[in-house]
Amino acid sequence: MEKQKLLSVFKDIPVILLQVDKKGIILDILLLNEPPKSYSKSLIGKNLSDIFPDEITENLQNNLQYVPETQGLKEFSFNLTIEQSLFFFKTYMLPIKRNTFILALHNITYYKNIESKEQKYKDIIKEHAQLLSLFDSIDHIIYVTDMDTYEILYVNKALQNRIGYPLVGKLCYKEFQNLDSPCPFCTNHIIKNSNYQPYYWEFHNKKLKAYFHITDRVIKWPDGRDVRFELAIDITKQKELEKELKILASTDELTGVWNRRYFIHQGNHEFERAIRYNIPFSLILIDVDRFKRINDSYGHIAGDTVIKKISNIILKNLRELDVCARIGGDEFGIILPNTEISGAEILAERLRIIISKETFKYEAYKIKSTISIGLTGYKKEISSFEEMFKLADSALYEAKERGRNITISKHY
Repeated sequence: MEKQKLLSVFKDIPVILLQVDKKGIILDILLLNEPPKSYSKSLIGKNLSDIFPDEITENLQNNLQYVPETQGLKEFSFNLTIEQSLFFFKTYMLPIKRNTFILALHNITYYKNIESKEQKYKDIIKEHAQLLSLFDSIDHIIYVTDMDTYEILYVNKALQNRIGYPLVGKLCYKEFQNLDSPCPFCTNHIIKNSNYQPYYWEFHNKKLKAYFHITDRVIKWPDGRDVRFELAIDITKQKELEKELKILASTDELTGVWNRRYFIHQGNHEFERAIRYNIPFSLILIDVDRFKRINDSYGHIAGDTVIKKISNIILKNLRELDVCARIGGDEFGIILPNTEISGAEILAERLRIIISKETFKYEAYKIKSTISIGLTGYKKEISSFEEMFKLADSALYEAKERGRNITISKHY
């Protein structure tokens, strides 16, 4: 189709929603006043340059490049001649995940004639409500909360239908996590200090029993305050497939926890995330004391039994986001995201005490064992996860030299 024929799709539509990638390719289309389906099909797969004049395409694509760095929704206006008539369009751009954006186009020529401040404010409110109504047409979860009180200010239909009862006016941590105080993993402190940059992360919501890819960012509410905007894309099926593949390639056959290869991979990933967002994480290394003596005295199957039961004790005391791996015959490693070293020390001591009091039963034998622990936490001065590992390993070696069954932490 020629450009004018493609442009004619926009002439009689007050609002049109496009999902585009960073190159300007239209991935999906959602129309509020839906034209014939043939028009929709003709737009999907097209580049913005196939539809709009060159100067408008250039501006749209330039704005797409910088949407993640903007404050709230990125706004861009332009005039467009369609079938010899002049139209005024206002667009809003919003990233929904890396390199994918929602592009909302409003055919709102009448806005140019509004003059009074009072009317302009009313129009802003109306436009804001109109934008929120667009979010009701999106299948992904979207909600907005006050960053100080945690009050829910807005939820779209996808979330409302999923929860099943009214949410606006209630507290997000109570409704989404069944907690009595703000979530310990809340990202408000991150996005507040990010100069309006979005923050991407993944999370498993126990209440909804689903995994989500989440985009958090600060946007402006009509009354001028900064609020938290969250878009959550359900990636449960993807995560289940990933989990199956990881189990095949990245787990320890004896204990079922992660293996050394996966542990190093996740450690490097967590280190890069800590550098990028300046968030803490800690590393714990555990060694079973005198494990060779257990194998020599009771046999290797007894040793395997002790290793499996120790791994179970560790897992029971970890969060879902923590990473536990068997990194050697009698050694375990634990990565604790979003955790200061003080929190890691508390966990390490809890594990050491529990295991020291445990009696491991194998056939007629009752076996006692202890563990030695070395740990450290991320600091800006540390250059790599490998260096963190060496610090924790040095602390572990010191724990064994000092008599075993103790916890040693080393700071940079």
